[in-house]
Amino acid sequence: MSLTTSPAINAPHHSSKNAGSCIQYGVSKIFSAPTSPHILASISIAQQQMNLIAATRSSIHAQNNNPLLQGGSTPTSSQLPEYPIFANSPSADISNVGTGTAINTWTALSQLDPSRGTHDVVGDAMLEFICDYANRFHSTLFSINFHSLGSSPKFFCFDTGFLDRLREDGGHGLERELQRMGERLSREGFWRLRYLFIPVRFLLAQGKAHVALCTISPEARTVDYLCSCGVSILPYPSYSLDSL
Repeated sequence: MSLTTSPAINAPHHSSKNAGSCIQYGVSKIFSAPTSPHILASISIAQQQMNLIAATRSSIHAQNNNPLLQGGSTPTSSQLPEYPIFANSPSADISNVGTGTAINTWTALSQLDPSRGTHDVVGDAMLEFICDYANRFHSTLFSINFHSLGSSPKFFCFDTGFLDRLREDGGHGLERELQRMGERLSREGFWRLRYLFIPVRFLLAQGKAHVALCTISPEARTVDYLCSCGVSILPYPSYSLDSL
C-alpha cells in the first residue's frame, strides 16, 4: 500500500482532480449555513429549546452549589432536564454503515462555529451520513444494492475512538476491535470497498485537540492522510501502514 497526499484514483473515470473537487464541494456544503427557509426555521426552534433548557440546567446547578439552599426542595443533578434529540445518524436496521447514533440539540448546535471544533459524535455522524448517501447514490447509479443491511458497501467508516481502542490494554484492544469490526464489515466486504474513512484524533503542539482523516481505498490499494493543519504523517508511530 502506498501513502499519497491526494485523493486516490479509484477507477479510470475518477480523476484525482474530480475527486478533489467533490471533496471541496462536500466540505463547503457541510460547513456552510443552510439556505432553506424550512431548515433555518427548524434550527431556530431547536436553538430556542436548547437555550431554555441550558438556562434551566444552569439555574439548577447554581442552586445545588449554594450552601444556603442545601437540604431544601432544590432538584438534584439527576433531575436535570434532558436536551431533546436533534438528529439520528442512519439506522443500523436500514443502513449497512449507520449506527443510529442519537445527537441532542446541545451536542449539535452549541458549537456551530467550525473554528471551535465539533463533538466527536457529530463528526462520526457526519461520516455515517456521507457514507450512507454515497452508498445509496452508487446503488441508484449501478442498480446494485450497496446500502442496505446485509449488502456490501462501497463506502464505510469507523468512529473517532477506533484507533484509541486499538491501543488499549497494551495492544490487546486490537483483537476485540477486529471482532467488533467483523460484525459490521467482513474481510471480503473490506476488499470490495472504494473508501474506508478512519478519523485520527490527536493533540497539536499547542495542546488543542484535532482530528484528521485517514482514507484507505482497498479498490485502488492506496492510503490518503488528510489533515487541515498540514500534519503529513500518521501520529501513531507504533503502527505501520501494513497494520492498518
